[in-house]
Amino acid sequence: AGWYDVSLFQQYKAYANMMTGNTLNLFLKVGNGDSSDALLLAGTIANFAGGFTAFKCLDGVLKGKGSCTAAAPVVFALFALADRFRRARPKSRNHMLLLAVAGGIINCISADKAKQATNMMTGHYQKLSGDLAEYLLKGLTPEKRASASLSCRVVATFCAGVTLGMAAWNVKHPFEALSKHRFAIFGGVYAGILVLHELPFPEAHPTPDRSRETDALST
Repeated sequence: AGWYDVSLFQQYKAYANMMTGNTLNLFLKVGNGDSSDALLLAGTIANFAGGFTAFKCLDGVLKGKGSCTAAAPVVFALFALADRFRRARPKSRNHMLLLAVAGGIINCISADKAKQATNMMTGHYQKLSGDLAEYLLKGLTPEKRASASLSCRVVATFCAGVTLGMAAWNVKHPFEALSKHRFAIFGGVYAGILVLHELPFPEAHPTPDRSRETDALST
């Protein structure tokens, strides 16, 4: 998520999956009487909300079964189309609207399925700060410890993604052709994750209890 956010900001100077900044920029422009980019920002927010709503409806219709897999090709197509229009109209930023729809879908899945926001750090910082206070006062339950550990991993991987993404953007690499398809690559990764999320993985077999056998041998 961090790497993707770097690519978004470098390309569009805006984000397609974090609406707080877009809302702030939109109404700063309204307050300043500046109409530039106002329609783009408003459209980005509307498309994000539309993508979120669409997946929520799809999940309801499918009763939570297979909705991520069904959304995967749609997410990939939106990313690939954004790349297609970006190459056709490199000076335009309107193709970000397609990524905003995908952002709404991905954020809905993160919130409803994974129960974690993977690209919004404020909630994780609030949670970790609250957990720290609780730890200092009375300690944490095993469940709270596990939840705090997960938030730490989300923050760490996001920060690592931002760092690596920015470093990669600044380095002249030998695979320039990939830059023409950068968002399609992100879309493929996200689509793969959505499919993997619903694949049935075999559960780990519990360790057999040998205590009875030991008791029987001892008698």
